[in-house]
Amino acid sequence: MPKNGYFLPCDVIVILHQKILNITNMKKFLLSLVALALSCGAFASAPVYQWSKLIDSHLQQDLVSKVVVTTDGNIVSLAHFGSSSDTDGIEFDGVQIATGSATTSSSDNRNLLIIKHNAATGERMWNIYSKAGYIDVSSEGSIIATRDGGLLLLLNARSAQVSPFTSPMIVDATGAEIEFPEWNTSVAIYNQILLKVAFDGRVEWAKSIAMDQLPVPNASSGNSVNATTNGVSPYALAEDEEGNIYIGGNYRASMILTAHLNATYVFTPRNIDTYNGDSQRAAGGLYIIRLDSEGNYLNHLRASGTLTRDQIKVITVGGDKVYFAGNVRGNADDKLTIGGKSIVLENSYDGILLGCASRDLKTVDYLTYIKPHLTGTKTSNSTKIRALDLNGSSLYLIGGGQGGYSPANESAAKVISSSNGLEEGWFIELNASDGSWKNAVNNATNIGAYLGSFVYNGNLYVYGYRLNAATGCFLDEYSLGSTERMARHNLVLAGGAPTGYGMAFDPKSTRVVFCARGNKAFKMGADEVETAAPTGWGGVVAAFVMDPTLAGIENVAVEAENGLKIAAVDGAIMVYATQSAPLTVTDMNGINVVNTQVQEGETRIALPAGIYIAAGHKLAVR
Repeated sequence: MPKNGYFLPCDVIVILHQKILNITNMKKFLLSLVALALSCGAFASAPVYQWSKLIDSHLQQDLVSKVVVTTDGNIVSLAHFGSSSDTDGIEFDGVQIATGSATTSSSDNRNLLIIKHNAATGERMWNIYSKAGYIDVSSEGSIIATRDGGLLLLLNARSAQVSPFTSPMIVDATGAEIEFPEWNTSVAIYNQILLKVAFDGRVEWAKSIAMDQLPVPNASSGNSVNATTNGVSPYALAEDEEGNIYIGGNYRASMILTAHLNATYVFTPRNIDTYNGDSQRAAGGLYIIRLDSEGNYLNHLRASGTLTRDQIKVITVGGDKVYFAGNVRGNADDKLTIGGKSIVLENSYDGILLGCASRDLKTVDYLTYIKPHLTGTKTSNSTKIRALDLNGSSLYLIGGGQGGYSPANESAAKVISSSNGLEEGWFIELNASDGSWKNAVNNATNIGAYLGSFVYNGNLYVYGYRLNAATGCFLDEYSLGSTERMARHNLVLAGGAPTGYGMAFDPKSTRVVFCARGNKAFKMGADEVETAAPTGWGGVVAAFVMDPTLAGIENVAVEAENGLKIAAVDGAIMVYATQSAPLTVTDMNGINVVNTQVQEGETRIALPAGIYIAAGHKLAVR
């Protein structure tokens, strides 16, 4: 068996075996084929390392939190980087690509960084960054790839600690500077930002969601005596098939949204009777809001009941349903009602809410309460929800924390639990149709978490990490419906003690991309390919493929002939032209399927799924 643990592909084994068979004995040949097929199927599919890229400045705040696969098959990473002056920047592949904001704080400012990477090489195609304001993406905010080939971001932002305060400023891939003239600059208040980005890195539109700036009624010290500076925690973001947007999180101050014709809607928070403005204190109520494709308010789920805190951490859209999950904490017998459905808390620990609603948010199908438990001699628990992945009829709720979990109304011992009171990764499989419990796994890898999942070749792969250089970041492999781990595949080792963050999987190319953070050189994959060391703390984006034979399709040509930019998206090829130009598209047999003159701007050419040659580049339409 080779060092990397890979086995020869089944077809190669069969061919080699056939060479030494007595072909005249057909029965033995067929039996051998069956045996080989069974044995091949038993072997785990190990990811093959492809590339990695460091995102690192000379300061300490660099972090990559999320990655997504765009409709053209390329990769986008969401990060922030540190700065103390407006000349502090960040490099990528030895080239400075952004500068940040000055700050008078003793801690570095955090600046937004979005990079689009070529999927095959990791090279930068374009980037977006913030040069004013403070934007932290380590635990709040989100990014998704949109169906039109672009991106949508939900961010939490405030003015940087400079005088005078200014609104955040975002610089897109064309160099255009996006400001927010409506921003309250009398004090550094957090507001949500929605950012719609086109395929080529242009910001199509940007909106801020204003928060009430009145003082926190129960505050006795600090900035909260004068204003609610930190009144919202945005976490969840999703899009449906019609381009409608869903956002979710927790809010502790009034939130103001606008609809068409500038109609205004004011959301009043719950669970703030004893809130004093301390960001470390559990308080506030959940929100799930539906917006149209331009960020205008459409509808929201209405929640009632008094708890200590409830919040939405993840939203997933599947067909005509919206699935959501988050944290609930209060006292035993506290009741939370959403859309006519209710849960009742069974203790005062940090539990989990799971729900399903219609896509228009007018009907709630079910709410499920997952009961939290304590471990050992601990007097509290922690619940960190990282993902909610829909696969077939199952929802996989994924996260980490310290403590245990069981279905509601279970008086017996907890079903899964962390060990030794340390944070460990877990996933819970639930029935998507009614929210009922199916399976659960605790990975017993401390200190760490599970972060996301995908399904490939009938197996479930779950991305996780342990805060340990020898274990690092890994993929655990399970048979669908099973709680027994088949294999663990090492991905990102060394790095000091690497922390895992987001992941994304492209089923078309079988490419899976991970991000992590560390302060020493990383080692990638089973063969431990070593990266350069970050200057201080740095982020890394790493790509692997499950099937290397499928990873070579070129899904995008950034710069094609005649000044064209071309991308393959779902059901079409998108063409971006700076002037009128001829375009011919052929199939793989050399037959012309499109022969046209595209005009300046954006042109969508609808095509069935397949491989095409356009402007000299091979593109895969899904």
